[in-house]
Amino acid sequence: MLFRSLAKRGDLPAASQEYSKASSLASGDPYLRLYLGQAYLSAASLSSGEASQVYNDAARKEFEQASALAGDNLDMRKALAEFFRKNGLSSLLSEENDKIRALKQRQKLEEDLKR
Repeated sequence: MLFRSLAKRGDLPAASQEYSKASSLASGDPYLRLYLGQAYLSAASLSSGEASQVYNDAARKEFEQASALAGDNLDMRKALAEFFRKNGLSSLLSEENDKIRALKQRQKLEEDLKR
């Protein structure tokens, strides 16, 4: 994927642009939203002032979209939570952990009802 190689080379504006293109083609894919958020967060760390804030805001938006699209995908929710933990995004981590707990409780209830 082009966006990953651009990000690895440090060309974050171009990587973000490619992520956006990919994201618009697969707007329902939470993993692409997570990757786009990661690219924006990386760009924020390499920027300063208003540009950094713009990238941070864009990253948060993508992470929230990834979470909204994750639905009942427990693996995706765990990946989001792990990323939030590693990057010190405590409010997003707390929200995602709440969603994971609720999903696990619902899955357990559904399993109990099947018995």
